[in-house]
Amino acid sequence: MVATPPDMILLQESGSIELSWVLWPVAALAAGWLGYFLGRRKADPSWTSAPENPGSRLLPEPGIRWLGQAHDALAIWAIEGAAIESASTTRQVNTAVITPADLEMLERRLIKNLGSEDEGVERMEKGTLLYVSRPAAVAGMLIRPGPSVATDLALDDLRDLANALVFHHALLPTRELVSPVQTLAAVGLGLALQLERLAGGAVAVVVNVHGGPQVIAVSPSGDHRLLLKPADVDSPAGRVSRAEEGMLLTPFDPIGTSITDRRRSNASQVVPIGEEGRRLGAVIIWPPHGRELAAQALADVSSAIRSIETAIATAVTVHELEKTTRTDPLTGLKNRRGLEEEMHKVGTEHGALIYADLDKFKNLNDALGHPAGDAALVHFAAILRDHVRSTDTAARTGGEEFAVWLPGADVARGVEIAERIRNSLSGHRLWIWQQHQWPLTASFGVAGCPETSRSRQNLPAQADAALYQAKHGGRNKVAVAGRSGDWNL
Repeated sequence: MVATPPDMILLQESGSIELSWVLWPVAALAAGWLGYFLGRRKADPSWTSAPENPGSRLLPEPGIRWLGQAHDALAIWAIEGAAIESASTTRQVNTAVITPADLEMLERRLIKNLGSEDEGVERMEKGTLLYVSRPAAVAGMLIRPGPSVATDLALDDLRDLANALVFHHALLPTRELVSPVQTLAAVGLGLALQLERLAGGAVAVVVNVHGGPQVIAVSPSGDHRLLLKPADVDSPAGRVSRAEEGMLLTPFDPIGTSITDRRRSNASQVVPIGEEGRRLGAVIIWPPHGRELAAQALADVSSAIRSIETAIATAVTVHELEKTTRTDPLTGLKNRRGLEEEMHKVGTEHGALIYADLDKFKNLNDALGHPAGDAALVHFAAILRDHVRSTDTAARTGGEEFAVWLPGADVARGVEIAERIRNSLSGHRLWIWQQHQWPLTASFGVAGCPETSRSRQNLPAQADAALYQAKHGGRNKVAVAGRSGDWNL
């Protein structure tokens, strides 16, 4: 037996590997270089985080920094909160590239998506802005221009980050909630989390709201494309939600959409929420191996659902009341209150406001009757929807009066949108009543901050004055606050 020389070392891994003493200087040099490199990255003064907040509920600082460095990002954000006013932000920013003005603009763009269900990729001057928004969370990243595969990988990580923030928010203690009444999304998400643990499979929660049953929550392992999707009335979930069926196991798409998830079995078990006389909705469970839940698991699931039914009923009532106070019942657009809330959101200081008024609407009502007038208003509302972005707000502010708020847009953009709407109403999207074509036109007034006013508070009065100018200048026109004559792009 040969003794191991003192200048050799034996490493026990997958086998015995001998490392010659000759390699030790190389290893030491490599270790020193790695330590120096990591030390420099950690101490890099160009990367700064948000101010330390002991009460922060977001990711720890190193986690978000590592994610940003993995994608060579110029900035990365994790935003959490039930409302824009109460949102908390964790960020890492490369201040050598991103100026304070850039940061303010980017964060305004991201925080506007809080509470929505959206994803986006926007080319900007400093790079490519990616964002993933979920109820109560937004994850965003600004990366350098590059191949699409890099964008796709970054979006995948942002989806995981946004979903983690949502689930974390749902598990917050009740004492930290802004309101003693939880939102419908928070109640549904809490139920989905609990049922996934009990059933061992993905879960979606469907609740009856105005307009029909809708998916309000999806558990962590579920398909998040289902979130906020309506359940078809003839689908398994639709029938159970309307108390036409009891609990059932189905191989078919449970909500009747074209969205499928190949990662799991198609078989799902639909369990009702509420008794037959007061059905609140249904829970969709994709059990392991597509088999019906065992008796004990089903009993646990049913008990968990019963324990939260009162909270769901209360949240639905509050949800519908809030929607009613901010929505015009005829057109489905925001009402004046809803518009004002959108215009006064934090981070939307600049933008363009369009006021619109259907021309000679009283004559139409007198000639054709109020049902025709209502139909004309609905027709115009549909045109407004088709010409605004998801971040814009279209509203009916009263009678035949409408408004469009374009956050971040300048006056020229406001005029462009107003002209498109005007041309569509008068030429491309003709209105037909009782099989007869009737001409409709509208007049428009546009104001913008900072072009026509330094404060958005003055925009409604300015847009109204411009609208008056358009109507008394011949109608079917677009006028701009503080300018006489037609506006030329």
